[in-house]
Amino acid sequence: MPPMPPQKETTPVSSSDNIAAETSSKPSAPAAKGPRPGESPENGNHPVVYSSGVGFTPSVWQGKYWRIGNKFYDLTPFLDKHPGGRTLLELARDRFDDATFAFESHHHNQAKVLKMLKLYEVKGVEPKQSHDSNRTFPNLTPENSFFSDFRRRATKHLQEKYNGDWGPTDECMRLFWFFVVVWSVCVYLSVAKGWLLATVATGLAGSVLGGFGHSFIHQPPYKWHALSLDIMGFSSHCWFREHLLQHHMYTNTPLDNHFLGTEPFIRTDPTRARHPFQAYVAPYINFLLISFGAFANYIAHTVGLIRGEEEFHIGKLFMPLQIGLYLYYYGLGGGLLRSYIHFGIASVWYFTIALLNHNSLQCVDVQAKNTAVDWGHAQLLSSSDIAVGSTFYSSIKYLWLNFHTIHHLLPHTDMSKHPGLQRVLLETLKDHPEVKYDVRPFWELYKEMITSVGTPMALGEEINLYSGVHHPHR
Repeated sequence: MPPMPPQKETTPVSSSDNIAAETSSKPSAPAAKGPRPGESPENGNHPVVYSSGVGFTPSVWQGKYWRIGNKFYDLTPFLDKHPGGRTLLELARDRFDDATFAFESHHHNQAKVLKMLKLYEVKGVEPKQSHDSNRTFPNLTPENSFFSDFRRRATKHLQEKYNGDWGPTDECMRLFWFFVVVWSVCVYLSVAKGWLLATVATGLAGSVLGGFGHSFIHQPPYKWHALSLDIMGFSSHCWFREHLLQHHMYTNTPLDNHFLGTEPFIRTDPTRARHPFQAYVAPYINFLLISFGAFANYIAHTVGLIRGEEEFHIGKLFMPLQIGLYLYYYGLGGGLLRSYIHFGIASVWYFTIALLNHNSLQCVDVQAKNTAVDWGHAQLLSSSDIAVGSTFYSSIKYLWLNFHTIHHLLPHTDMSKHPGLQRVLLETLKDHPEVKYDVRPFWELYKEMITSVGTPMALGEEINLYSGVHHPHR
């Protein structure tokens, strides 16, 4: 690795001076008008930058530096050396208010990366701290905390079993290409031959490919493989930001874009009241509502594109191209029917599991999450898993979302490594009795999800935006 630059030295200034004097980076998306989640009186006249409907003001809290553990770092000289690519670093600074969680969750070997990070520390500038008690920015996780312990053990496991490789195994990649072939054949039979059974099979194969894409999107070397998300109607380009740096970092908080993702039909925020449809109808027909999830997801990203909050990407053409072929060959009625079957199957399969992952009764216990011992503990309180001890192949029926907590704790580690890492987690928890891991049967979690989406389980309570962190004021 090339020599690291010396530490940055600056003339000491106050954090308020830093906001005006040190901010030079421009948001990578224009600010939209109108109040949305994330806006705060502390923003002043600084532009609000939206990420999938949630507002952030990076020019207030980060400026031209990266805020990590309540210190500033100038990573500009490191952008092109970053193993995950410069785009992730730029997004972490220019689209969000803090980069601590992104740093901690994506670097297993903290001892090594902290030594590197220190070389880029900006001296003499103290980051501004929020006056909002629910918006206190985090310090780095203490060495004796649960997440630090788990991260060390996970690093050791990956080193011993895979020589430190966190990417997909060979069998994972073989299975991926197998389903690419299956999906392609099914599309041909569905479009060219008109076989409805092939349309159903296309939806099933596409769902499995979406499961692969969900894992690949976290791994920059496999970004083109992540286009398998786009064939489901999702946007791999948008997910690279909103899923990696938003949903995974701020899970089940108002900064999580998934909190708004099912509105106005299904409400998942446990602190807000439900209107009659959300309380008495939506929970019991949720499978019907989420069958339109892929279409709604595509429309939402298209609206963001029109607003100037998103960028065009080749993957945006995949869904309309598939629908266009159905309409061309089978007319309006036949084309819409086949499109609904194709994308509806993928929507129901994927979104049903994703909803129960984050909406069990444990996941909506706001008080417990607000007092979590660290970010990793908060992730365990925001996710529930299915069928502990499953193998990589047996997890296909869950689209590998049965290891969702593992995925949240180590987001850029491939899903083919999750079975072994789940065993590491179970061993770690023996030394941390204050941390609980929620793993239960599918239908038990499904019933709790029905209850939580229909009933505000924490009505009127406030959720810490940076919940489960080592707060500097505690």
